[in-house]
Amino acid sequence: MSNDPIIKADRISISYNQKNIIRDASFSVARNTFNVILGPNGSGKSTLFKVLLGLKKIDSGQIKLFGDDPKKGNKLIGYIPQSRDLEGINLRVSDFILLGYDGIKFGFRLSRSKSNHILKKVLNMVDGQYLMTKNINQLSGGELQKVYLAQSLVGSPDLLLLDEPLSNLDIKRENELLNLIAGLVQKNNLTVILITHDLNPIYDIVDKIIYIANKKLASGTKDQVLNSKILSELYDSKVEVIKDNQSHKLIIGIEDSGEHHV
Repeated sequence: MSNDPIIKADRISISYNQKNIIRDASFSVARNTFNVILGPNGSGKSTLFKVLLGLKKIDSGQIKLFGDDPKKGNKLIGYIPQSRDLEGINLRVSDFILLGYDGIKFGFRLSRSKSNHILKKVLNMVDGQYLMTKNINQLSGGELQKVYLAQSLVGSPDLLLLDEPLSNLDIKRENELLNLIAGLVQKNNLTVILITHDLNPIYDIVDKIIYIANKKLASGTKDQVLNSKILSELYDSKVEVIKDNQSHKLIIGIEDSGEHHV
């Protein structure tokens, strides 16, 4: 397997609704790593995902994904969007998961043995075997995220893009989902990029941070990004990062919420 970055962006600029939201940004994402994108609302986190999914063009610069330009329908990518409207959907979990398989999307039916093989494989990967015969609209928030994750794995992707999967989950379910995702990275050679507003539950397991604010982007390890100098530059305002004797960090001055504990 190549050691080249799975994603390499060089001085890219991105607009949304004709307004520049990311300017002259460079970063890379290594294979088999757990990455998180942080930043305030409207900073461009989900828009960057649209670029990676081939749904949006950059204004300038260059971005390569698996060595090529991003393209729609890339089978090497599994994607969980920020929200889904399941109202009126009456499907068993097994049928819902198989909607993520290209052959079914285009009207081709899988054999029963092939379907069962795929379902058992992806549900085993997310510890969700017990969900197979349940109805999709009867699941809890944590169970739904397991099903979404299983569906994103149907095509055996190399890269998972997860947009706010921790939203509306309690602490216990957050930790369960994060442990599942971290296990996928370690056991299945997956690369994960996860968008979140809260670094606290993910701090100990993330490999790299991509932080977007005020049209600027910083990326690197936790120590390289979560420091007073870098965050103050991103926010054009004084940001203090204080570390206690247990290596926990308190970030003071970020406009969204004033304080962040990590």
